[in-house]
Amino acid sequence: MSQSAAEGFRGPLLLNDAGPQTFATTVIGMTRDGAIASLKLKHVDVEQGRLLQDAREVRTKFSKTITTWFFPVSDEVRQIVTHWVEHLRKEKLFGDSDPLFPARTSAFKPKVWLE
Repeated sequence: MSQSAAEGFRGPLLLNDAGPQTFATTVIGMTRDGAIASLKLKHVDVEQGRLLQDAREVRTKFSKTITTWFFPVSDEVRQIVTHWVEHLRKEKLFGDSDPLFPARTSAFKPKVWLE
């Protein structure tokens, strides 16, 4: 991925389009899919380069608490994760207890008719 591609994720991101961010977090944290889906913002420390997989809140294998240090793949992959966390905190005003990867929402909302 070129520098410009990594910078492209810095722009407006849709919560429904977190594919690259999910992939980057999985790669640098070498984390299982169940754990990734249950991570909250408080579990990611981009400055220290680690994920705290607290078994009380994160679905880990054998319910063990695990500290995972970012795997050194590339600065660009780490930038994607950093930009995603910044986007959620600064743009979407997410707090520590909010999910790192929010559930997808549907634009289609059926009307319910009451008689």
